[in-house]
Amino acid sequence: MGVDRHLLLARPRDPALTRWLALDLAGGERVFATADPRGPVDGAPGAVVIAGRGDACAAQPAGGLLVSEDVFWSLLDPLGQQWDAEALPPDGIAAESELRRVRRAALAGVRRWQDRDEGLRAGCRGLLRGFQPDLAPLLD
Repeated sequence: MGVDRHLLLARPRDPALTRWLALDLAGGERVFATADPRGPVDGAPGAVVIAGRGDACAAQPAGGLLVSEDVFWSLLDPLGQQWDAEALPPDGIAAESELRRVRRAALAGVRRWQDRDEGLRAGCRGLLRGFQPDLAPLLD
C-alpha cells in the first residue's frame, strides 16, 4: 500500500448505518467521519475504503476502491481470525480505541504478507489480475 493513498477501515457508529468512523490503516491518527463509506470520504480522495460484510468490491470516485472487510481479511490473513464488522461502541473514545485495535491486527497481517516469499506474493497478484475493480492496491 503506497503511502500516498489512504487505506481506511470504516465501521458504523449506529445500527442504522447512518454514521461511520474510519481510521487510516496505513498510518496517521486522524479519524474520518462519513455518512456513507460507499461515497467519497472528505479529506481522503481516492482512498481504499474497507467497510461492510460480504464479497463486495467496487470502484469509487477519484480512483478509490470500496472493499468489504471479508474480502480484505481473506486477502490479508486467509487463515486468521474472523473479524466481525459490527457497529462501534457508542462512546467516542471506545469507538476510536476499537479502530486502533483492529489497525494493530491489520499491520501485523501486512508484516506477515511482506515477509512471504516474493513468488507467493506474485502468484497472489496474478490470481487477482483482470478482476474488476482492480484489487492490486490492497497488495502493494
